[in-house]
Amino acid sequence: MVNIDKAVVAKLKKEEKVFEILVDCDKALELRKGKSVSMDDILATDEIYKDVKKGEKASEHDLLRIFNTNDSIKISKEIILNGEVQLTREHLAREREEKREEESLED
Repeated sequence: MVNIDKAVVAKLKKEEKVFEILVDCDKALELRKGKSVSMDDILATDEIYKDVKKGEKASEHDLLRIFNTNDSIKISKEIILNGEVQLTREHLAREREEKREEESLED
């Protein structure tokens, strides 16, 4: 599991409800790109929240109704693949540097 202090929020809005999880930014983005990454390496916790900052967990009823399961790993994977993953400053800086390098190679 990922250190909670280094985790970012990934969220998915479905049927007017928001579901949030805590993830490792880089590992979650690798999964989105189709790479094989263990969910243990991505998730900081196996909880599904309706509001991470307030510590409010999503209800079992909502999880079953909306995702047809209460399996936190399956739900987390869907949130990562179909939702939004917050980007860290480090990740954004790396992307900027890679873009600069590509542009300098084109010149």
